Amino acid sequence: MGPACQPRAGDRLFSADGPPRLALITCGGAFDQAADSYRDDVVAYAVPAPTASGWPQGWARAGTGTGRILVPMSKWTAVAGALWVGLTVLAFLVDPILGACVLIFGGIGVVVVQLGATWNEHPDFEARELDRARRRKVKWDKGAKAREKDAARYAAAQAKKSAGTRSTDRA
Repeated sequence: MGPACQPRAGDRLFSADGPPRLALITCGGAFDQAADSYRDDVVAYAVPAPTASGWPQGWARAGTGTGRILVPMSKWTAVAGALWVGLTVLAFLVDPILGACVLIFGGIGVVVVQLGATWNEHPDFEARELDRARRRKVKWDKGAKAREKDAARYAAAQAKKSAGTRSTDRA
């Protein structure tokens, strides 16, 4: 076994109390051959930098937005979609190539309008993913009883199958 670093800093580094922080523990000082360890622990702390809003960059207040990109359509999205369909039909009547262009670029425009309508729901990717993870956990918890029921049915089917196999082995 090669040189080892055995931090002895303790649980005070990993407390959930106080502001959020990251503690990096590494070895320092000279290597003690007899103890097969470094003599010192070096601890570096990192904390999120505050922003003008008072929230650290990349952090969101709990309960902001729905966390869904495809939320019910805004009025602007519905108007843009109706306009897109109308222009696409007219463009196809005039020229199929023009209609295809209007179809493609108009579709992109409607998506941009929808994304723009929901843009401020999350300040960043991490907040959106955190909200999605919360929703997945709620959905997972709702399905716990169904999973237990399925597991019991599967175990019963396996027991029945193995009992049937044993009875044919005896014959």
